[in-house]
Formats: sequence, C-alpha cells, structure tokens
Amino acid sequence: MTKEEFIANPIFNQFENGDEYYEDCKDALRYVEFAHPTTGTQFKAIYTIEDSCDGGNSYGYITKIDSKDIIAEIGDSEFYCPSK
Repeated sequence: MTKEEFIANPIFNQFENGDEYYEDCKDALRYVEFAHPTTGTQFKAIYTIEDSCDGGNSYGYITKIDSKDIIAEIGDSEFYCPSK
C-alpha cells in the first residue's frame, strides 16, 4: 500500500499525522485473501500487526476481492460490520 493509498483510506486516515503514522505502519500492514467456506465468495483483508504501529490493537478492513466497498472494519482487534 502506498503512502497516498494509506492516507486516503478511511480506516487509516482517522489517525493524526498520517505521514508519520504511515512510516510507523508501512512494514506492519498485512494483506490476506480468503474465501467463504460455503459460498466461495472471495475476500481480502488489510490490517496492522505491530504494536509500534497500532499500540497493540489491530486496525484494518475487509472487502470483497473485486471491490473497494468496506464490508467490515477491524478496530481494537475486533470486527465491526456496518448495518445497511
């Protein structure tokens, strides 16, 4: 994830000093692709894993593999699914 993508992302841009936060987190971001075991729907997750970046609380999001629409947020190491 580039610095511009990181800062433009609604999950990560909530923190002050986006440039500095990116520098602390750029090596702490993880990208995982996975599929729902029953439907086969493909998803991706991008989240933080290092205390120096997130203070011990993972932050990130989950989307369908072919979409930018966030279907779940990861905050304080918990999943939050917005209601529609």
